[in-house]
Amino acid sequence: MPYNDLNIQLSPSGGEYRALVVRATIGEGASSRFCIDNQLLDHYKDRISLGSTNESLLHEIGELLYTKVFIGEDDPPSGAVERAFEQNEVAADASKQLGTRILLEIQEKNLFQTPWEYLFIEKKRRWLGMNLKTPLSRYVPGNPRPVMQVTPPLKMLIVAADPQDPDLDRIDCEGEIQRIKTALGEEGLLENGLMEVEVVTETTPSLLAAYLESYRPHILHFIGHGDVHGEPVLLLENNERGSEAYSVTSLLNVLQYCPTVRFVVLNACLTSEFALALALKGGFAAIGMLAPITNEAASCFAFGLYGRLAVGEPVDACVHHAR
Repeated sequence: MPYNDLNIQLSPSGGEYRALVVRATIGEGASSRFCIDNQLLDHYKDRISLGSTNESLLHEIGELLYTKVFIGEDDPPSGAVERAFEQNEVAADASKQLGTRILLEIQEKNLFQTPWEYLFIEKKRRWLGMNLKTPLSRYVPGNPRPVMQVTPPLKMLIVAADPQDPDLDRIDCEGEIQRIKTALGEEGLLENGLMEVEVVTETTPSLLAAYLESYRPHILHFIGHGDVHGEPVLLLENNERGSEAYSVTSLLNVLQYCPTVRFVVLNACLTSEFALALALKGGFAAIGMLAPITNEAASCFAFGLYGRLAVGEPVDACVHHAR
């Protein structure tokens, strides 16, 4: 196993929140208590959504979140979770593992909307979620899809939805598709038949269902728009090329007839809740976006993700590289 796992559960507790180490090589049971200033958190999230940030502000956000969870706001602050983390890092080094994988098991919606990916240790000037030794993932307990042995090629279906609604920004679908193919091509995976990519640009719900059932991919990659209309949705196209909201339930129903899919990447704005629902209800490994994302950032993320996946790195380490 390449990493030590440090599974930290974040949950409401008596008007506050509790961070509890529920699984680790060392330090299980370590905990801290903390509060969330919702007004300040909303301010930070608005700044991130508007792209109105700089490195200093991101350090501030990351250090605040790190202090709350790893140091705590007990009286006096216990620092128990940080000690468990540091002890697991030492153990990982001693056993020549790659590092300590941080798994955040989040049990409340307000905490889920918090940008934990910015966790930052000021005293070490270190981003946890962008360090290969500490890949950071949001962990969903439940029943993951069964492990499946794949005979090459590993198949990816790219669904590129660009509804022609006047109130929606245009998506650079072709740019992102080319970056994905470039990332895979650099490792020779396409040329050598180890991986195969199919692209769908006609994205009505009925056509998406037909493509999934007939092609049977292992990876589903969505390019387009997401939104939240009471529930999270993807914006597909109707027969007139306008947008049509597509729910989690609709996709899960279709995926029943495509049992090969294991990994879903939603490279679109406001798709984090959609990804969470896929993980909770369907057991899929899923990636979504908490905030609006530019065309350039989406394309760069895809290039970094699949470039590392192509050489066999674990999914969470691939996400680290893409960030």
